[in-house]
Amino acid sequence: MQTKTTFRNRALFGGLALLLSALLTTQSSAQTAVATAASTAAATSAMGTMAATAATMSATSDAMIAATTSATNAATGAATSVGTAAAAPILQTIQSARAAADGASVLVQGTVTVATGLFDDTARSLYIQDATGGVNVYFNKGGLPAFVEGDTLQVSGKMLTFANHREIAPAALDAVKKLNTDAPKPLTPVLIHSADGMTYAGQLVRIQGMILSVAADYFVLTDSADVNQGNVNVYIYDTTGIGFNTIAAQQNVCVTGIVDPYNAAVEILPRHPDDIQTGNCPK
Repeated sequence: MQTKTTFRNRALFGGLALLLSALLTTQSSAQTAVATAASTAAATSAMGTMAATAATMSATSDAMIAATTSATNAATGAATSVGTAAAAPILQTIQSARAAADGASVLVQGTVTVATGLFDDTARSLYIQDATGGVNVYFNKGGLPAFVEGDTLQVSGKMLTFANHREIAPAALDAVKKLNTDAPKPLTPVLIHSADGMTYAGQLVRIQGMILSVAADYFVLTDSADVNQGNVNVYIYDTTGIGFNTIAAQQNVCVTGIVDPYNAAVEILPRHPDDIQTGNCPK
């Protein structure tokens, strides 16, 4: 038989049960909230770590790319430097340089046979010779140093041709360098025949013959019994001081000078008044 006390007790126990259930529910919710917060924090931390790792990897990658680029550029620069050095001309004979095409870079060494400015008045021209050949050195801007006959020079420049005349054109004054520190040693000219004139182009020679005719700035010389063969033109520059007052047709003379082809003709270029002497050439 239920009484008010029993109901009250049941209500009390029921309330206690409900309170306990509510507490348990609140605790569970709190635990869930804590767990969720912890999970969220962990996820956030993980994401932060991943972002930091990605940033580190990106920085490392950028550094590697920069290092690789730098190394590649350095290697390319070194290769270019090596290629440029390899393309620089090497010392060669004058004969070899004369055989090169127009525009080819050459580097030669030889003895001065015509001093600076002897054939011009602006110091643009000189001639050098080695054991294989001779060549004109022509610096169009002028102002070449005062090199004298017998000096030893090293010359670099481009090969050029003008009317069958070959020359080396230096790019700058420092492309013509004097090598000797002792006294100049002038070369002795070789005695040749007019028929061999082209073979000695650019070289210092002597030729003996008879004057056929005299013009304003040159005379025609033959060393053959046939006046229609073996003729050379002896061209005289005003700057040499050589006069025509003692030059006359039918004279036998010995001429010293540079063989310098002009188109199909062989020209001899005397340097000094004593490069033209009457009589026979010395043996």
